[in-house]
Amino acid sequence: MRPTPPLRIERFGRLPRNSTETWQGGIVRLPTWVEKGPDGRPYRPWAAVWVSLRTGRMHMKIEPEPGAHDLGLALETLLEFGTNKKLAGCRPGRLEVSDEELGAHLLGVLGDDQLGFKVSGDLRAVRQVLVRYGEYMGATPPPDALEGPGVTIERMRAFAEAAKRFYLAAPWRHLTDEDLIQVDARAWSSLSGISRCSARGARPSAWVSSRHWGTSTPSRPIPARSPSRAGAGGRSGTVR
Repeated sequence: MRPTPPLRIERFGRLPRNSTETWQGGIVRLPTWVEKGPDGRPYRPWAAVWVSLRTGRMHMKIEPEPGAHDLGLALETLLEFGTNKKLAGCRPGRLEVSDEELGAHLLGVLGDDQLGFKVSGDLRAVRQVLVRYGEYMGATPPPDALEGPGVTIERMRAFAEAAKRFYLAAPWRHLTDEDLIQVDARAWSSLSGISRCSARGARPSAWVSSRHWGTSTPSRPIPARSPSRAGAGGRSGTVR
């Protein structure tokens, strides 16, 4: 965890308190991808987000490197949010966080006996920031895994197991675009409407297209702008 300069904490402690201010925040994973990380592989970055429930103003700070989303990032972002007069310019009366550890850490470092925190399992203001951020970056946020009709935990588990077996089998090593695979499992065909499929391309990242009654519908990834190309250091604004 990165050390926070004591002077920054003291400066925050001298700010006037606004008892009507409740800041909601925490450490979250962004709904976008960075195309190339330090190891050359894509990854989803994490960030610390704080939102004022009274004004709607927010401040977000993305981790400087993969794996650097510790409690110190949340503290640093909170200090920047409070000391910036255009965003807050005050100390809040209460914090709403996602877990007990984060709230206890912030109160312990700030040494503010009058500041309280509440653990909430639904940080709606933070989720709204992520939706807005995803829209700005060009990524349409996918629905929650269990929101689809008929989707259950058991089916999700079975799907994950099938995906694992498919990846380990690596059919793209043996098939080309011209090879048509017929699905003989009647239960699966009647449920999904998929009777034939094909593996496209001879590489692990190949797309798989399903053929519904003779129509090919390839699955394509949703393009997204990389946070590194859109001011990944930090973003501020107002949630509307």
